[in-house]
Amino acid sequence: MFHNKEMQKLFSVFLLLSIISLTLGFYIHFLAGILVIFTAAYGITFYIFTRKRYKSIAHISEQIDLVLHNAEHLYISDNNEGELSILQCEITKMTRRIHEQNQCLKNEKKFLADSLADIVTFQKESINMNELVNAALHPFQISMDLHNITVKQNISKTITIHGDMAWLSEAFQNIMKNCMESSG
Repeated sequence: MFHNKEMQKLFSVFLLLSIISLTLGFYIHFLAGILVIFTAAYGITFYIFTRKRYKSIAHISEQIDLVLHNAEHLYISDNNEGELSILQCEITKMTRRIHEQNQCLKNEKKFLADSLADIVTFQKESINMNELVNAALHPFQISMDLHNITVKQNISKTITIHGDMAWLSEAFQNIMKNCMESSG
């Protein structure tokens, strides 16, 4: 608490005024001195509550520091005080939001890593064009039957291409899907 310059000044001034008031109070009259003691007790009570408040703020600061250094959980004990309770609530909401965003980023990172892994494992092989077109059309057979769509293939059985069967099939499926959607 005494790291705070304002609190140092306040405590020093309060201590100096208490000593002067106590001396003058007892000099004037015994009951005036007793009254100054009670006033000093109020000041000490203020000091105790302020010290407790600064400890709570220091605890909140430590918890925030843990979050900034990737701690998974934030625990700030419940404060009964108005401002600190509001601050605690807002920090907790902010921390949850940061964790949610962090989790989304981790999921996205994993998705991108998996996508890159798929690209890296691109399988180049000799593929028969007839087999490729038939594999690409297979998921659309029911929809084509319902819309009375027929596909005429005039592909030589000897034509082969070099590529990845899954990727090429997906590309043909996208073309077929676009054709079906545009034909109504």
